[in-house]
Amino acid sequence: MRARDMTHLHELLKMGIKDIERETFNSALSMGEKVLLALGFHPHQARKRAKIFHQYDLEVIQKMHHLWDDRSAYVSSAKQAREELGRIFAEDQRNLQHGGADSAWVVK
Repeated sequence: MRARDMTHLHELLKMGIKDIERETFNSALSMGEKVLLALGFHPHQARKRAKIFHQYDLEVIQKMHHLWDDRSAYVSSAKQAREELGRIFAEDQRNLQHGGADSAWVVK
């Protein structure tokens, strides 16, 4: 089932639908990966980060779904998730600066 936006996504989840594709998520994820490549990230690094973000996003949606009807709790949880994502990005940046490159995955 295709979800138009987050509201529609949560409506579908409430109906018990499990196999849901968000209309713009995959294209946004792909564009993010392309931006990382344009910024000079190694192809494996860019792909890995896109996959990590995708998995994180799915986990956050599942954790927050039960809060959807409580707008205040949902917004508070969303802020916490955004802060956690910021910490994940910062840790990832530190790992890159300390030689955490995955360049061995490139086949030329």
